[in-house]
Amino acid sequence: MELIDLNRVTPDLNAQLAFLIKREFYVTYYKYRKLPYLLIGLVIIFIIALFLPDNDYTVGLKTVTITILLILVLFSILLGLNFLIKKQKRDRWKQSVIQKFLQDDKDKPFKFGFNDDNLFFETETYKSEIKWDYYKYWTESDNSIFIFPSNNIYEAIYYSNSEIGQDNYDKLKQLASIKLKPLTRKNGT
Repeated sequence: MELIDLNRVTPDLNAQLAFLIKREFYVTYYKYRKLPYLLIGLVIIFIIALFLPDNDYTVGLKTVTITILLILVLFSILLGLNFLIKKQKRDRWKQSVIQKFLQDDKDKPFKFGFNDDNLFFETETYKSEIKWDYYKYWTESDNSIFIFPSNNIYEAIYYSNSEIGQDNYDKLKQLASIKLKPLTRKNGT
């Protein structure tokens, strides 16, 4: 297996890191996708309850609805703030990674290779072989292929056809499609 000399600073790097961040946000916030519908439903119940005549039942319904609604609104605000803070941190991380690659890329050559059994990584200081079994999912976005382990999205490896060449890209894509499951919304990472 001949290793491929890589230049990690490519026009695709920004898009690759943006895809990883987007995937992380999807995995993190997917469970909250029904929250807006819940809020809308409670607002509708509250509005309907406003038009009902006051009695013990409707006053209790209004009180409970307002309490739950306020708790959910507060939770939504906190979730939104968390989202914005995390997004800013990820954007700064992306820029720092790109800057680091721009500074280090000339000094630290990186090599990558693969065969039917393993993926190979080599720098000046280490050589590593990782079995395909370590990775579980793969997907393609823009001109890049992403290969994910089952538990940490940031342990993904990703290469574009401009980094490894179209022939190697096609071979890697073919091997990934045979050895790994396609990444879908259902299985996430």
